[in-house]
Parts: sequence; C-alpha cells; structure tokens
Amino acid sequence: MSNLSAVERETIILFNDAEKTATVETCNKTWKNKMRALCSKSPDCTLVFSDEHCERYNIPKKWVRVQMSRLLSSEQRQKLQDSARQNFGKGVK
Repeated sequence: MSNLSAVERETIILFNDAEKTATVETCNKTWKNKMRALCSKSPDCTLVFSDEHCERYNIPKKWVRVQMSRLLSSEQRQKLQDSARQNFGKGVK
C-alpha cells in the first residue's frame, strides 16, 4: 500500500433524496476498519469497490448521522473531572 498524505486520506459520504442508500468512500484506515466491521455484522452494508488506497461501501441512508458533542459548563466539566479522579485514581489531571 502506498502512503497517502493526510489530505488525500479523505472520507466522502454521499446520498440523495431519491435513494435509500448512502455511499461511503474512504482512504482513511480507521474508517476502513469501521466499515469492514459493519459489513461483517450486517448484510445491509456492502463493499462495492476496493483498491490499494480506497474502499467504497453502500449502506442504508438511515445509518448516516450528524451529532454535536455534548456542551458542558465549567461547573459540569469540573464535576466530571472530580468524579473521574475519584473513580480512576489520582493520575487524572
């Protein structure tokens, strides 16, 4: 496998209003592993193309999600940090 630059190791997710499937094309190693794992668990995920750089998969469009990370106030963050120190040891800073 040849080395791609970080910019070239992209992931593209395509879907439209007419079809029930989405296409995921990735050159990112982590995403390739995730997609392979999904395909091994579900027949709804199919590998449609693979070469030395990229892989392309079809998946149900309903699997595609965009989710914002949880926003914490300083007080909430401090409570979670204190809890982590208590539960996992004093090495957490």
